[in-house]
Amino acid sequence: MIKDIKLILFLFLLFSNCSIKRQWEKQTNQIDFLTKQVAQLDSLQRQQGELLLELKADLSYRLERTNEKIDYLDAKIEDSEARLIRIAQKLGLRTTQPETVPADTTMLQQATADPEALYNTAYLDFTRGNLDLAIQGFRDYLKLYPDTDLSDNAQYWIGESYFTKQEWQMALIEFEKVEKNYPKGNKLPAALYKIGLCYLNMQIRNKGKEYLNRVIKEFPNSPEADLAKERLATLR
Repeated sequence: MIKDIKLILFLFLLFSNCSIKRQWEKQTNQIDFLTKQVAQLDSLQRQQGELLLELKADLSYRLERTNEKIDYLDAKIEDSEARLIRIAQKLGLRTTQPETVPADTTMLQQATADPEALYNTAYLDFTRGNLDLAIQGFRDYLKLYPDTDLSDNAQYWIGESYFTKQEWQMALIEFEKVEKNYPKGNKLPAALYKIGLCYLNMQIRNKGKEYLNRVIKEFPNSPEADLAKERLATLR
């Protein structure tokens, strides 16, 4: 009788341990799954934050350029009006304010051929997620205007388009062109930072760390330097 009771207790404990072990394994798997999900969300959020930062910087730069152009055009218009008035006075004609003339077809064609209009079209495609169109538009811009204030930006956004598509090798090639062709451009810190991320995404950690440290050393006051520090902290 006692042996039977011991056997029953043994079997009970055995099955209980098996049940507890299965529950433990199940909970462990659930925790691992949730941990991976959180890591993926953190990575996605970080990438979106980085892209938003670059978009804001680019928009701020373009707004500053636009304001400068507006001031320049205002000054030119005022100067032209003053010249016309002086000419009219010399000819003894009645001075009147020039009427606004609607743009003709030629003017529209000139606007289309304007380098900034071409850049803006490609940039708009990028912000709308039309990445292939954006890449082609920025390439067209660089073919026609390889040496303007926006050329380094155009080259950078080609790399960013490939980066968004998660084509790391192509993105790396295009970002490297920013450093090679526009070493003094305003997009160099961002390009070096993204080169580092490309290497990390390709599991080449040493090169990735090398470029992140370059950003911190060469551009310590840039927003990308702060991002590089944060990313390096996650790799330790």
